[in-house]
Amino acid sequence: MISLVRLASAMIMTAALASCTAVADTAVKDAKNFPADMFLNSEELVIADGSNQTFNTNVSNLSSEVQSVLQGISQKHPNFVSDLVEYGKKMSALRAKSDKGIADAKEARAIRDSFVKKYSKDFYTSIFDYGVQSSMKLLSGYLPNLSDVVGPMLKICFLINDVAPDDVSRESKVLMYYAFAMVSRRIYDLNYANQMLSSAEDFIIDGSDGSPERDFTLGIYMYRAVNNYFLGNYTTAISNFESAPEYDDVNSEWYLYNKLNLYLAYLALDAAKADFMLKSFLVQPADEKTKQAWAYRLLEALNSDRPSELIRHAGDGAKDEREKAERLCEAYYYIGMKYYHMGAVNTARLYFNLSMNQNVVEFLEHEFSAMALHYYFKN
Repeated sequence: MISLVRLASAMIMTAALASCTAVADTAVKDAKNFPADMFLNSEELVIADGSNQTFNTNVSNLSSEVQSVLQGISQKHPNFVSDLVEYGKKMSALRAKSDKGIADAKEARAIRDSFVKKYSKDFYTSIFDYGVQSSMKLLSGYLPNLSDVVGPMLKICFLINDVAPDDVSRESKVLMYYAFAMVSRRIYDLNYANQMLSSAEDFIIDGSDGSPERDFTLGIYMYRAVNNYFLGNYTTAISNFESAPEYDDVNSEWYLYNKLNLYLAYLALDAAKADFMLKSFLVQPADEKTKQAWAYRLLEALNSDRPSELIRHAGDGAKDEREKAERLCEAYYYIGMKYYHMGAVNTARLYFNLSMNQNVVEFLEHEFSAMALHYYFKN
């Protein structure tokens, strides 16, 4: 399986993370109170009308990691917060002029343009890229409590997105949403993860011009499909897998893993349809390289009456113990999932734990096994 490390590396290398470290490094030592007005408490920028509730909820208990980015913003651009609050007040006043609370589009654009031109595109990009960097730290386990950081950082980045110029790097926005989707998965908020993936995809579609973001559609479809699978949305998961770019792209690294996970989604709904899907795929012509791939051997094992037999041969042809562990991580997960849907839940649970015990933490199957234990056994 394509590893999380490779995905994370692609995100970090593609994003201009040098700019975001400048934001964090400028943090002042003593915490400073930031007005609640700078936070989103809905999908729009809303000014808290005489209430400190938003401040108490979103600001007072922020971790030092989040405080640092806020302090960095204030240090580097002292007027940004007050300008942002003023922008929000003007937008609120404009909406108040309408009986339906809808701002006049032309006037709203004028207010937004007046705010936007005060700051460079690099400033907005640095905030998005900080969101990516912060997320990568979370995924790498550098920060102990994911939930303490995810929500506040989302609010900060969405706030900036509300007023950022349209021509700010789409790549930065795609990476930000993609990164937050990965973090949301880690805290088992799969519905929110799917929302983040949809937002990333929207930016890709809006600028589908052959730019580097195209590579991220692979992860977007796979992750969304797996998320729906664990949420019990099996029909949607099947649709996600079958509409993915890698579904019929035999040259994609995700091609065989698409079939493995598609089989599991079918298996959750109808064993007969799952077996038909798998057999139909395996009778198709395949070159020798594909047939020798571990993922293809896994598909063959799932098609047999004794799938666990393959586990005994995980070391055959492996170049070292590391590759054997990688194979076992995958095999225990996929075979365990088949046992789970066959009703052998105790064996499945053992297999999920064995998958994680291989300590191939950068493999998706390690994460999938953790999700299986969480959703099926409340671990």
